[in-house]
Amino acid sequence: MNNLFKVFAFVLGLALTVSLTAFNFTEQETAQEEVVGVSFTIKNDTGSTVRLYDGKGHFSINNSSSKKVNVEAGRKYYTSERGTKGDFLFEVESDFAGEKIKLSDYM
Repeated sequence: MNNLFKVFAFVLGLALTVSLTAFNFTEQETAQEEVVGVSFTIKNDTGSTVRLYDGKGHFSINNSSSKKVNVEAGRKYYTSERGTKGDFLFEVESDFAGEKIKLSDYM
């Protein structure tokens, strides 16, 4: 009886291993989003100094100045008022790459 149980357990284990391998259940694939890096320039053409918040920190751009940024697509930019996040301006898209984004278009 003991040998019969061992043979049954071995056959069952072998069958499960073969079926899992055949259906590729042993390799679990995880869905990963591809991060797209975008490099573009923000131009302050508003006539005054502007403070912005990009989800990671606050920074200023003086009037008639530009700031080159390298971020991932999907990052959102907001105005920054006294160190707090203000109004939504724009979300970085992959087609921003190499472009000059004028703040006056978003404010």
